[in-house]
Amino acid sequence: MTRFLTKPTSPTVADSKGRALPSSVTQVGTITKYELVNYFRSRRFFVLLIIGVIIGALLTALVGYYRPAGFLTSPLDFYSNWWSNSITFIIILSGIFYGGDAISGEFQNKTGYFLVANPLRRSSIYIGKWLGALIASMIMLAVFAAITVGNGIYYFGLNIPN
Repeated sequence: MTRFLTKPTSPTVADSKGRALPSSVTQVGTITKYELVNYFRSRRFFVLLIIGVIIGALLTALVGYYRPAGFLTSPLDFYSNWWSNSITFIIILSGIFYGGDAISGEFQNKTGYFLVANPLRRSSIYIGKWLGALIASMIMLAVFAAITVGNGIYYFGLNIPN
């Protein structure tokens, strides 16, 4: 009778030596952290960041020098032209640089063989690497957005597009 009155315990996942494994969320967080550390250690992240800054600087110089009519008529036209013409290129570059490096870098350095053999869920590995690439891409987009907002403030002040 007493065994039906006790609370059921949640099953714990253990490895072959009987040690409790971290939860999937902890595994994803750990893999994301190490993936970001790998991006920040590599030249690839900083090269892509410099490319984004160069694209922003070129657009700033071209708009400042030529003053195209479509860009400077209103704040809404400025932001829509700026984002529609250049952000697609930035997103594609981020996807190519970070997405391709997430998996191929593991097998190029022969670390993927050790990673898959560990008692980690493959979905945790995939999601962690995806989140690392997403965060690195968002840093890139934030730098480009700061350049865009800086240009908008320079040309139009603090006017918010209607």
